[in-house]
Amino acid sequence: MYKINEVSEMTNIPSHTLRYYEKEGIIPTIDRDSGGRRVYTDENIKWIEIVICLKETNMPIVEIKEIVKLSIIGDSTIEKRKEILEKHRKRVEEELNSIKKNLKKIDKKIDFYNGAKEC
Repeated sequence: MYKINEVSEMTNIPSHTLRYYEKEGIIPTIDRDSGGRRVYTDENIKWIEIVICLKETNMPIVEIKEIVKLSIIGDSTIEKRKEILEKHRKRVEEELNSIKKNLKKIDKKIDFYNGAKEC
């Protein structure tokens, strides 16, 4: 079991953001101790890590919330969750291809400037 400050340090997410994620349904509800303080499990940490991954790959919050909601419902929603992730993967792949294409253009410009310096 982990306290919110420990989870914040482990995940590099501020405590207030973790509270917000819980309140907004971006991560499933976190258990509380007898004093009402949040206590996180390894399973909660895994959820937070997947949320970080999805956010860093620009998945819309509404889709992240949908995956969480469907996960809470259970195994009957696996196909729907898979469908959401497959669509997201396709978007990430398209973005990655675009970035690679633009990186090549940047490299060409750098090569041009390197050649111009040598003259």
